[in-house]
Amino acid sequence: MIFFKSNTIIQILNGFILFFISTCAYAQSINVEIGQTTAAYTHKTQVPKVKFFPVQGQAFRVAYAQEFLRNQELNIGVSLEQANSLGSVIDSELVYETQFLGVFGKFDINIFNVINRKYCSSCTDIQFFATLGGQLSTLVGGTQKTNEVTIA
Repeated sequence: MIFFKSNTIIQILNGFILFFISTCAYAQSINVEIGQTTAAYTHKTQVPKVKFFPVQGQAFRVAYAQEFLRNQELNIGVSLEQANSLGSVIDSELVYETQFLGVFGKFDINIFNVINRKYCSSCTDIQFFATLGGQLSTLVGGTQKTNEVTIA
């Protein structure tokens, strides 16, 4: 068995972090996305019946993208998203406002090109992509209001 001193493990982790930062610095592009999300919550309890309605929230994502294998693209980044919802139970109004911080990765596969005139005066390039990806998020903040009284 190989045992490492705690300083060695920290040096290895620092090396990985520096490698990741340097890889990101040489990325082909940095993508910034700003948009809206729609979320609705559900409860597992059956009695009393809880009804939730979707509400829009804001989303912010930053990723680095690297193109490879001719028109295929890999994106790795972080996101901050809101998941808000309105609900009611008996005669009480519920308002959920939550924020999630996450990491994501996605792989864009070029299916086919419709028009590819990159080397002319108009430079038109229309492509269709299939996207495969995933995201892991954790709750970082939020409030729950019942009848305009903040619970958490």
